[in-house]
Amino acid sequence: GTLTGVNALAGTVVDRDGRLLAFAFLASGTTGQTAAEPVLDKAATALASCGCR
Repeated sequence: GTLTGVNALAGTVVDRDGRLLAFAFLASGTTGQTAAEPVLDKAATALASCGCR
């Protein structure tokens, strides 16, 4: 579905220690259809580059 002012990104990444992580990010109150994409992508990249313990 579509919601005005809402963006989401969900998926899986492998962190730097080789663990598979699942994530779902949701941004509410965004100003346009693609406004939050760079921030959501950056969050997923940060998750993949961590050694989360």
